[in-house]
Parts: sequence; structure tokens; C-alpha cells
Amino acid sequence: MDRLLKAIEALQRALTPAGTPGYTAASGSGTVTMTGKKLVSVTVYANGGNTTLTINSGDTITVRSGVSFSFKPATPLSAPTLVFGSNADYFIEYVQ
Repeated sequence: MDRLLKAIEALQRALTPAGTPGYTAASGSGTVTMTGKKLVSVTVYANGGNTTLTINSGDTITVRSGVSFSFKPATPLSAPTLVFGSNADYFIEYVQ
């Protein structure tokens, strides 16, 4: 059992991004450029109408009114640019 716990702890350390954790949250449309930071996760809630999220000029993700969308990449994204549409309430978790 002790070996199993040690293996689990080692796996957790390996999966935890290195750096100082932080977060930011806001409402409304805008562009967030995360220079010097790595994206751990992003959650968007469409408040009062549909909204969108675009990550690094990729496909636009539409989030329907009253619905939330969460994204946690398999490995943290380095210095991404996130573009939020109107009606977005969002929370970004990162390390730097």
C-alpha cells in the first residue's frame, strides 16, 4: 500500500504544472494575451446571450446562452491568446 501511495504522489507531482499558480476572471468581450504564462484551464459562461471563445486563432467555440464550457488542455498551453465574445463571463487558471 505504501508503494502505491508513493506512486500516486509521484504521478500527481508529474502532472502538476511547474510555476506559480494564478487566475484571472472577468466579464464581457475581449482578448487576453497570456505572455509569460501557461494556460491550465479556462471556463466560459454565456450570460445573457450566446458567446464565443477562440484559442490561439483556432476554431471558434460557440457557447449557448445560459451554458458553460470548460477546457483543460492535456498539457498547459504556453502564452496562448484567448478571444472572448460578448456576454462572456470567464475564469482563467494559469501558472507562470
